[in-house]
Amino acid sequence: MEKAFTGSDKIDYVTKAVDCLQSSNVDEIGDIPEEYQERLRLCIRKISKGLYVKHKRLSFIEGCTINLNSTYEPRLLLYVHAKGCIPIDEDPFDKSYEAIRVSVREGSFVQLTNRSYEIHENVRMGCSIERKCELKGTLGVFFKHSTYGLCGITCAHVLMDDHELGSVIGNAGNVQLVVDDYVVFQPEKPNDIGIVKEIFVKEYVDEKSGFEIAIIQLQKRHPVCGRFPAPEKPPDYDYEFTSGRVLDKDKENLRGTCWKFGGVTGYTSGEILQSKSLNSHVIRNPITNDPIYTLYDQIVVRSSDANKPFAVRGDSGGPVFFNDCSGEVFCIGLIEGGIPGLNKTLVTPIGSIMRAVNVSSLQSFSP
Repeated sequence: MEKAFTGSDKIDYVTKAVDCLQSSNVDEIGDIPEEYQERLRLCIRKISKGLYVKHKRLSFIEGCTINLNSTYEPRLLLYVHAKGCIPIDEDPFDKSYEAIRVSVREGSFVQLTNRSYEIHENVRMGCSIERKCELKGTLGVFFKHSTYGLCGITCAHVLMDDHELGSVIGNAGNVQLVVDDYVVFQPEKPNDIGIVKEIFVKEYVDEKSGFEIAIIQLQKRHPVCGRFPAPEKPPDYDYEFTSGRVLDKDKENLRGTCWKFGGVTGYTSGEILQSKSLNSHVIRNPITNDPIYTLYDQIVVRSSDANKPFAVRGDSGGPVFFNDCSGEVFCIGLIEGGIPGLNKTLVTPIGSIMRAVNVSSLQSFSP
């Protein structure tokens, strides 16, 4: 005789009938036409927080344009862990928001933190760093701060836990740390290189992209060159970044091939999918699944090699670069996270970061 259901078993999900348009995959075209950019941007900023609260398995929202029977149409792409499997206490997504139709895709945004590796006598961009044993990632780029002197930048989630980041949000998105307890190590304890002096978490600033960064005052093992750690496999190109120059996504039409150095994957190349990225992603409390903060309009990159991701766990905070037609190298941002199953990596634009720290260029290592 089968055991009767007592009510103690927990049913989390149920398959509900949804409109085929929501469930179907559509192929987006390249850049979003200018006529749709503002409409999509305003829609994403209006609906994101409410949807992230209502739908606990939603992690990424992206604006795009599709071609339907030779007619262009703006579309919202909503990314969930599994299409059709909807939490028992939730309703399906609406067919449209702000008169923009919806398509649902499988994929989940994750932050790319993980292990640390070799010691460097002088730290370099792309070194693996940590603060706590469970908080590890990649050191990004360097700049001279008017108060702290020579500093490094990485993503805040590399060095701060969710509770700490939530406190920053509650303090208007910026905290200056008056105590020196936030020690940063490279690659791990006890090999300290400096302390975290300031944290920014800005969901967006006016029409500009959001960012979450930690400023590290470098007190030991200062960088002396614009080169990167030696990767496991020798690269086919002599990579370095010496000029300190940047390209700002909000001022330049970024499109084409970019490359990065991450603490785990080293050098990889990818394609910038849209010159004007319109999207949002949510960071949730790992226990309650409630939203902590949302970041908007990150650069989206797809790996040039279908068999090798652009970035993996441990690469968060790693610097991303772009070579212009003359071969000059520019920094365009820092690795924020990714959607592994769809080969998409999100990059925080460097322009938003530099406006926050009030500098016009990064540290130069040119003669």
